[in-house]
Amino acid sequence: MNSSSNLSLIYDYNDENADDNEIGGIKFFLKHFATYFPYTVICSTAILAGIVGNLMVMIAIGISKELRVNSTFMLIFNLALADISVNIVVDTFSVVGVLVGRSYFVRRQLALCYFIGSVCLIACGSSLLTMCLLAFNRYMSMFHASAYKKFFTPNFTLIYSLFTWLAATILNIPNLVGWSDIVYGNQQKINK
Repeated sequence: MNSSSNLSLIYDYNDENADDNEIGGIKFFLKHFATYFPYTVICSTAILAGIVGNLMVMIAIGISKELRVNSTFMLIFNLALADISVNIVVDTFSVVGVLVGRSYFVRRQLALCYFIGSVCLIACGSSLLTMCLLAFNRYMSMFHASAYKKFFTPNFTLIYSLFTWLAATILNIPNLVGWSDIVYGNQQKINK
Protein backbone atom coordinates (compact mmCIF):
# COMPACT_ATOMS: atom_id res chain seq x y z
CA MET A 1 0.00 0.00 0.00
CA ASN A 2 1.32 3.40 -0.96
CA SER A 3 1.48 5.47 2.22
CA SER A 4 1.66 8.76 0.33
CA SER A 5 -1.95 8.39 -0.83
CA ASN A 6 -3.13 8.46 2.79
CA LEU A 7 -0.93 11.31 3.96
CA SER A 8 -2.22 14.79 4.53
CA LEU A 9 -0.25 17.32 2.52
CA ILE A 10 0.54 20.88 3.38
CA TYR A 11 0.07 23.30 0.56
CA ASP A 12 1.76 26.66 0.63
CA TYR A 13 -0.53 29.45 -0.51
CA ASN A 14 1.54 32.37 -1.73
CA ASP A 15 -0.87 33.51 -4.42
CA GLU A 16 -2.03 37.00 -3.45
CA ASN A 17 -4.99 36.64 -5.84
CA ALA A 18 -6.20 33.44 -4.22
CA ASP A 19 -9.80 33.41 -3.05
CA ASP A 20 -9.87 33.89 0.73
CA ASN A 21 -12.33 31.04 1.05
CA GLU A 22 -9.68 28.73 -0.41
CA ILE A 23 -7.36 29.68 2.46
CA GLY A 24 -9.78 29.59 5.39
CA GLY A 25 -13.15 30.84 6.44
CA ILE A 26 -16.52 29.18 6.64
CA LYS A 27 -16.59 27.95 3.02
CA PHE A 28 -13.13 26.44 3.48
CA PHE A 29 -14.20 24.94 6.81
CA LEU A 30 -17.33 23.39 5.29
CA LYS A 31 -15.44 22.15 2.22
CA HIS A 32 -12.93 20.38 4.47
CA PHE A 33 -15.40 19.65 7.28
CA ALA A 34 -14.15 16.10 7.92
CA THR A 35 -10.69 17.48 8.69
CA TYR A 36 -11.41 20.78 10.39
CA PHE A 37 -14.44 19.91 12.52
CA PRO A 38 -12.47 17.34 14.56
CA TYR A 39 -9.55 19.81 14.65
CA THR A 40 -11.83 22.54 16.00
CA VAL A 41 -13.44 20.25 18.59
CA ILE A 42 -10.12 18.79 19.77
CA CYS A 43 -8.40 22.19 19.93
CA SER A 44 -11.33 23.82 21.69
CA THR A 45 -11.41 20.99 24.24
CA ALA A 46 -7.65 21.28 24.77
CA ILE A 47 -7.92 25.06 25.17
CA LEU A 48 -10.69 24.72 27.74
CA ALA A 49 -8.79 21.99 29.61
CA GLY A 50 -5.63 24.11 29.59
CA ILE A 51 -7.42 27.17 30.92
CA VAL A 52 -9.27 25.23 33.63
CA GLY A 53 -6.20 23.21 34.61
CA ASN A 54 -3.88 26.20 34.86
CA LEU A 55 -6.51 28.21 36.74
CA MET A 56 -6.87 25.33 39.19
CA VAL A 57 -3.09 25.29 39.74
CA MET A 58 -3.05 29.06 40.33
CA ILE A 59 -6.04 28.92 42.71
CA ALA A 60 -4.58 25.95 44.60
CA ILE A 61 -1.33 27.83 45.12
CA GLY A 62 -3.26 30.89 46.23
CA ILE A 63 -5.43 29.18 48.84
CA SER A 64 -3.20 26.37 50.14
CA LYS A 65 -0.39 27.30 52.51
CA GLU A 66 0.97 23.74 52.25
CA LEU A 67 1.87 24.40 48.61
CA ARG A 68 3.81 27.51 49.56
CA VAL A 69 6.28 25.77 51.87
CA ASN A 70 9.26 26.80 49.76
CA SER A 71 9.74 29.18 46.86
CA THR A 72 9.17 26.52 44.18
CA PHE A 73 5.48 27.47 44.15
CA MET A 74 6.42 30.79 42.53
CA LEU A 75 8.00 28.99 39.59
CA ILE A 76 4.99 26.68 39.24
CA PHE A 77 2.65 29.70 39.35
CA ASN A 78 4.81 31.45 36.74
CA LEU A 79 4.64 28.38 34.49
CA ALA A 80 0.85 28.21 34.86
CA LEU A 81 0.61 31.93 34.03
CA ALA A 82 2.69 31.50 30.87
CA ASP A 83 0.70 28.44 29.81
CA ILE A 84 -2.67 30.09 30.37
CA SER A 85 -1.50 33.06 28.30
CA VAL A 86 -0.84 30.73 25.39
CA ASN A 87 -4.17 28.96 25.90
CA ILE A 88 -6.23 32.12 26.03
CA VAL A 89 -4.57 34.15 23.30
CA VAL A 90 -2.56 31.99 20.90
CA ASP A 91 -4.50 28.72 20.87
CA THR A 92 -7.87 30.46 20.74
CA PHE A 93 -6.90 32.51 17.71
CA SER A 94 -5.51 29.39 16.05
CA VAL A 95 -9.06 28.05 15.98
CA VAL A 96 -10.41 31.47 14.99
CA GLY A 97 -7.95 31.49 12.08
CA VAL A 98 -9.49 28.33 10.69
CA LEU A 99 -13.03 29.63 11.09
CA VAL A 100 -12.66 33.19 9.78
CA GLY A 101 -9.83 32.69 7.34
CA ARG A 102 -6.45 34.14 6.59
CA SER A 103 -7.70 37.48 5.32
CA TYR A 104 -9.10 38.41 8.72
CA PHE A 105 -5.58 38.56 10.13
CA VAL A 106 -3.60 39.58 7.07
CA ARG A 107 -5.80 42.29 5.60
CA ARG A 108 -7.99 43.48 8.46
CA GLN A 109 -6.28 42.76 11.77
CA LEU A 110 -2.54 43.01 11.19
CA ALA A 111 -2.03 44.53 14.66
CA LEU A 112 -3.86 41.54 16.14
CA CYS A 113 -1.55 39.22 14.22
CA TYR A 114 1.48 41.02 15.70
CA PHE A 115 -0.07 40.89 19.17
CA ILE A 116 -0.75 37.15 18.96
CA GLY A 117 2.75 36.46 17.65
CA SER A 118 4.30 38.55 20.41
CA VAL A 119 2.25 36.86 23.14
CA CYS A 120 3.22 33.48 21.71
CA LEU A 121 6.94 34.28 21.66
CA ILE A 122 6.98 35.92 25.08
CA ALA A 123 4.78 33.37 26.89
CA CYS A 124 6.49 30.35 25.32
CA GLY A 125 9.92 31.85 26.05
CA SER A 126 8.95 32.50 29.65
CA SER A 127 7.52 28.99 29.94
CA LEU A 128 10.74 27.44 28.61
CA LEU A 129 12.94 29.49 30.93
CA THR A 130 10.68 28.69 33.89
CA MET A 131 10.94 24.96 33.17
CA CYS A 132 14.73 25.32 33.13
CA LEU A 133 14.58 27.15 36.46
CA LEU A 134 12.30 24.46 37.91
CA ALA A 135 14.74 21.75 36.87
CA PHE A 136 17.65 23.70 38.39
CA ASN A 137 15.56 24.38 41.51
CA ARG A 138 14.86 20.68 42.03
CA TYR A 139 18.50 19.77 41.35
CA MET A 140 19.73 22.29 43.91
CA SER A 141 17.12 21.14 46.41
CA MET A 142 18.17 17.49 46.15
CA PHE A 143 21.94 17.76 45.82
CA HIS A 144 22.93 21.13 47.30
CA ALA A 145 20.41 21.85 50.04
CA SER A 146 22.50 24.54 51.78
CA ALA A 147 23.07 26.45 48.53
CA TYR A 148 19.41 25.96 47.61
CA LYS A 149 18.29 27.90 50.67
CA LYS A 150 20.61 30.74 49.69
CA PHE A 151 19.75 30.93 45.97
CA PHE A 152 16.02 30.20 46.09
CA THR A 153 14.73 32.58 48.71
CA PRO A 154 11.25 34.00 48.00
CA ASN A 155 12.73 37.33 46.87
CA PHE A 156 15.28 35.73 44.53
CA THR A 157 12.67 33.36 43.11
CA LEU A 158 10.36 36.28 42.38
CA ILE A 159 13.25 38.03 40.60
CA TYR A 160 13.97 34.83 38.62
CA SER A 161 10.30 34.62 37.60
CA LEU A 162 10.23 38.25 36.49
CA PHE A 163 13.50 37.69 34.63
CA THR A 164 11.89 34.93 32.52
CA TRP A 165 9.31 37.42 31.24
CA LEU A 166 11.92 40.15 30.71
CA ALA A 167 14.26 37.83 28.80
CA ALA A 168 11.40 36.56 26.62
CA THR A 169 10.30 40.15 25.93
CA ILE A 170 13.86 41.06 24.91
CA LEU A 171 13.76 38.14 22.46
CA ASN A 172 10.74 39.82 20.85
CA ILE A 173 12.48 43.19 20.30
CA PRO A 174 13.78 42.31 16.80
CA ASN A 175 10.18 41.76 15.71
CA LEU A 176 9.07 45.08 17.15
CA VAL A 177 11.85 47.21 15.64
CA GLY A 178 11.67 45.73 12.14
CA TRP A 179 14.73 43.47 12.18
CA SER A 180 12.43 40.48 11.85
CA ASP A 181 8.73 39.99 11.37
CA ILE A 182 5.69 38.19 12.67
CA VAL A 183 3.59 36.86 9.81
CA TYR A 184 0.48 34.77 9.45
CA GLY A 185 1.46 31.27 8.34
CA ASN A 186 0.52 30.73 4.71
CA GLN A 187 -0.02 27.03 5.19
CA GLN A 188 -3.26 25.16 5.56
CA LYS A 189 -3.40 21.44 6.04
CA ILE A 190 -5.83 19.84 3.63
CA ASN A 191 -6.45 16.26 2.58
CA LYS A 192 -5.64 15.43 -0.97
